[in-house]
Amino acid sequence: MIGQVARQAYKGQSAATGLSMVMDAGSAEDFVDQYGMVSTALRTQTRALAELEQLDAANRNSRARLTAVKDKVAALKVEADDKVAEADAAQAEAEARQAEIERLIAEQSARQQVITGMKAQAEAEQAQVDANRNAIAAELAGIIAAERAAAEAARAAAAAAAAAAGQKPPPPVQPPSGKVSGALFGNPTATNPMYVTSEYGMRLHPILGYTRLHAGIDLRAYCGTPLYAPRDGTVRWAEWRNGFGNQVMIDYGSVNGNSLMSSSNHLTSAVVRNGQAVSRGQLIGYAGNTGLSGACHLHFEVYVNGNTVNPRPLLGL
Repeated sequence: MIGQVARQAYKGQSAATGLSMVMDAGSAEDFVDQYGMVSTALRTQTRALAELEQLDAANRNSRARLTAVKDKVAALKVEADDKVAEADAAQAEAEARQAEIERLIAEQSARQQVITGMKAQAEAEQAQVDANRNAIAAELAGIIAAERAAAEAARAAAAAAAAAAGQKPPPPVQPPSGKVSGALFGNPTATNPMYVTSEYGMRLHPILGYTRLHAGIDLRAYCGTPLYAPRDGTVRWAEWRNGFGNQVMIDYGSVNGNSLMSSSNHLTSAVVRNGQAVSRGQLIGYAGNTGLSGACHLHFEVYVNGNTVNPRPLLGL
């Protein structure tokens, strides 16, 4: 009976069922029994419904919490995906930077090899230039010694002739003072006015890394332009000299007891020959880029008693 009442109450028929039970009671005892059973069923129903409501509330709360957890998990997954993407991008950037570093290291190594090769070549070229300069210095010393010996022999012969004739002997040969001054030379180039592109003196070699004497001055002279004798003199040689290219060496004799010579270097070609007398302003050749030269110009050197001096003041610059 209690089960039937509960089922009917669940179906919304509790009031009618309870009333019918009371109305169907045959005696007061039946009424009390029927009423007790109805009351028990209603209490059971109320308790069951309350428990169901609690379970429903708990389920709704669990669903809300589950939804919140799912949303949090989804957000965390999106954040994690973003972090993974950031990590992948950082990894790609790191790999790119590593590749760039490796490329730069390879380039530096290649450049170092090139520089090493250039240095070896520059050292060989500089050794060649030094050897040629020493050879030229030796030749000039021989020429100067021969000229002084000839001058002394001529003075001695003149003195003997004067003594035999009862005349006053000539003065002794003037000893070299080591100094010459003044604008002794004219413009050896076709560029007017003269323009110096590199001065005489010590300068740092860009490859070897140490200072070397630049024993002349570089004058602007474009390829194939005329070059001239800067003073009356005699051509000692017009030939190829390693490092200097085509070189014309002119001897001007003695100036204040000092041997005076000059060389014009890196010529494309010369138009004078050994032993030829030349006059100031006479064509001797054409400017070029021969020998150890980086561009067309005239490298002009002056020698006083076989040693190079700064040509600038002697050119009137």
